[in-house]
Amino acid sequence: MKRIIVFALSIILAALVLGGCGWNKSISANENNDGRMLLIYNDGFSSICVDTETGIEYYSRANCGTCVMIDSYGNPYIYPGFDAREDRP
Repeated sequence: MKRIIVFALSIILAALVLGGCGWNKSISANENNDGRMLLIYNDGFSSICVDTETGIEYYSRANCGTCVMIDSYGNPYIYPGFDAREDRP
């Protein structure tokens, strides 16, 4: 019985150690994205970008990937002052 518990704990520990978030791609200020993503905050570890076509904000963490920022109702967070009807070049 002790062997099963030790084996299960070692599997869980291995999953926690190897299951980091270092393999995902995140948005960076240096990335060529054709001007669609606008960097509005960066502290070297995390950043917030805005999609200039939709106004939706994205949170990006260094070496951890990118996700959509949502409000308390689960809707995508729209950058304040963004107007989707505004003419885009």
